[in-house]
Amino acid sequence: MRNENTKELVKLRNLIQASQILNSTLDLRELLRIILDIAINSCNARRGTIYIVNDAKREIWSEVLHGESKIEIRLPFGKGIAGKVAVTGQTVNVEDVSELQDFNDEIDKLTGFKTKSMLCMPLMNNSNKIIGVFQLLNSKFSKFTGDDEDFLKALSSHASIAFENVKLHQKILMQQIFENEMQIASEIQRKLLPKENPNLPGYSISGINIPSKYVSGDYFDFIDDSDGNLICIVADVAGKGVAAALLVSIIQAWIHALIETKIDIQEMTSRLNEIIYRETSPNIYITFFIGKLCVEEKLFSYVNAGHNPGYYINDGKNIYHLNKGGLPLGMFSSAKYEKETIKINDGETIVLYSDGIPEAVNIEEEFYSEDKFVDSILNNLQINSEALSKNIINEVQNFVAGNEQSDDWTLVVLKKES
Repeated sequence: MRNENTKELVKLRNLIQASQILNSTLDLRELLRIILDIAINSCNARRGTIYIVNDAKREIWSEVLHGESKIEIRLPFGKGIAGKVAVTGQTVNVEDVSELQDFNDEIDKLTGFKTKSMLCMPLMNNSNKIIGVFQLLNSKFSKFTGDDEDFLKALSSHASIAFENVKLHQKILMQQIFENEMQIASEIQRKLLPKENPNLPGYSISGINIPSKYVSGDYFDFIDDSDGNLICIVADVAGKGVAAALLVSIIQAWIHALIETKIDIQEMTSRLNEIIYRETSPNIYITFFIGKLCVEEKLFSYVNAGHNPGYYINDGKNIYHLNKGGLPLGMFSSAKYEKETIKINDGETIVLYSDGIPEAVNIEEEFYSEDKFVDSILNNLQINSEALSKNIINEVQNFVAGNEQSDDWTLVVLKKES
């Protein structure tokens, strides 16, 4: 009787110590090791494993084995004793596992260990949800007792709180990493955009970019070529974050290098497509619009590589889509591109944009839409390009008010003044 009382006191002391040390770490592997050591020592097991439930993959996994061996184990729900306990929540306590039909000796073969007795129990949180499985092997006293089961139940209560703390900590860390990445991407993107709008006699030209929280690959640029012409570019790189922003910076460098060669924008688009296809991964593609304004001749030539069709609005407020071109850049190495040239008369306007504007969504999950976008353009034609851009952006912001901006908004306006 005295020996039994001593065992109970030891377990009680271990449980008290467990409650103190389980919250001493926010590292999952370290937490698993601590819990397992407490369970093994308190229940006099030779070895043990703690499996963690992954509901999304419908499996249990373990990265910690007691002793020198550390082997990752993944079991589908229902496979083996531990996999079955993860589904049923029923305790399995046997003196000889050979009596169990569900016993899977694959892990014994893998580790060289010989399992005899086993105590397998669910690890439950405070909502009685199974979040893991205790599996203790080979009791030093031939079999595990009801007291061992009671101890693991009590340990589960403390362990589940520690698990929740670790999960919360990991979530906060991931959010911080994500926000830091978005901040870096936003800074890269901001530095790539023009510092000021072009100042050309007889023209009103402006560009604006409103980045979303999840900065994507929108890019616009104004580049003067050596012949006094203005190159206008609007592009959208597939992807978000730092990777997309860095790719935009590389593409910008390629564009500037190609402009220096004085080749036509049609040939420039073909070469840029070949470079992107050759130098980037297969899942990368870019929608791309390049226009060349010949200032003196009042001509605007463009190539549209899979981008949203720009708008050309003549002095009679008739709208024409600028959709001549070809496929997005990077899809096929041998893609061909067409060019179109239009005459820009006094009072006429060209509008280029990214898909984030017409696809902006309000709290009723309605799209701003191309129709509203066009109406807003037509209602603001009497003002200069910068004021027109600001009015459109304000209208889109009012439309989505209360809902998070999910994509970048980029808008370039070119007006021939009367």
